[in-house]
Amino acid sequence: MRKTTKLASLLLAASLPSCGILTAPLSFPKAVAENATYHFNGRIIDETGKPLDGVVCIVSNNHYLWAPLSGHKEVSEPVTRRVDGKFDFVTRGSSCDFTFSKDGYFDASFRFNADHPDLVTTGTGTWHNMEGFSVVLAHSRTPTAQLIHTQHTITYIDYPNSDAISLINLATSGSTGDAIFKGKDAEDPTIFPLGTLYATLDKEPPQALNAKGDIDVAELDIPHHVTLHLPGKDAGFIPIKPQTGMVPMLTTDTAPDAGYQHELTFTRARLKAMRSANNDNIIEAYEYFFFHAGPYFGKATFSWAIRGGKPVFLYDLYLQPEPNNRDLSLHAIK
Repeated sequence: MRKTTKLASLLLAASLPSCGILTAPLSFPKAVAENATYHFNGRIIDETGKPLDGVVCIVSNNHYLWAPLSGHKEVSEPVTRRVDGKFDFVTRGSSCDFTFSKDGYFDASFRFNADHPDLVTTGTGTWHNMEGFSVVLAHSRTPTAQLIHTQHTITYIDYPNSDAISLINLATSGSTGDAIFKGKDAEDPTIFPLGTLYATLDKEPPQALNAKGDIDVAELDIPHHVTLHLPGKDAGFIPIKPQTGMVPMLTTDTAPDAGYQHELTFTRARLKAMRSANNDNIIEAYEYFFFHAGPYFGKATFSWAIRGGKPVFLYDLYLQPEPNNRDLSLHAIK
């Protein structure tokens, strides 16, 4: 029987995947790659923008470490701190969770992940991490307004035939007439009663990218522009400009009493950006606005959706059914 030489033994050992020490050079870089550095800083405010002191923040940092025998493993290192008005954290790990708490307010939680270290994920959607991020804690004792919530999709395949929404009839739960007008000619404004939300659009082909006439095929089924209309005295829209960290539908408690415009237009460039964004992206994927129809106030989002494999527009409406009441407070999005 032949003796196994020392060199042969070493070669045999190196070929066995169970030998953690010899395969360590393969595990260590993997452990490093699965961690990322996160810089999270900004201000802590309530839904009205007032700074908050005495907030407790629990930071749960999960990261991979390399061990000689067992390879890489995930460990957690929770930290609890008091923060007053402002915060500034630098952590490193495979993921990191931040939970901000204060008595009398709802908790606010945020997660970072090494797969997308520039994004901040929350229960309501995703933000791009930015310097001066706003953490909003909503009062738990503030009552939520009793709003009518409805969603409706608008297809433009058969345009100009399209659906329209009577916001006044919606506010009365249909007691004053139909809330949805189906298959109406959107380019005939004379057929829409006051307080009716409808959309017009231009299907002009996209512009050529070069002298050959090449076009961006992603723009073929995106209108040149879309205009929302809301006719009537004092009726119309006021755009809501989102700010990082502040969910527009949860931080706009009171509708303005004036300043509404009858039309609101979105360009092809904006429509394309909305279409290409993930639907959990709070800023890029949605347009937000207040609306006023007759004596009723509300707020809404306008976005893309897919129905039956086809792109459509989606209205997500929150309407105050009490006449002349501008209270639109929400604590959660349905």
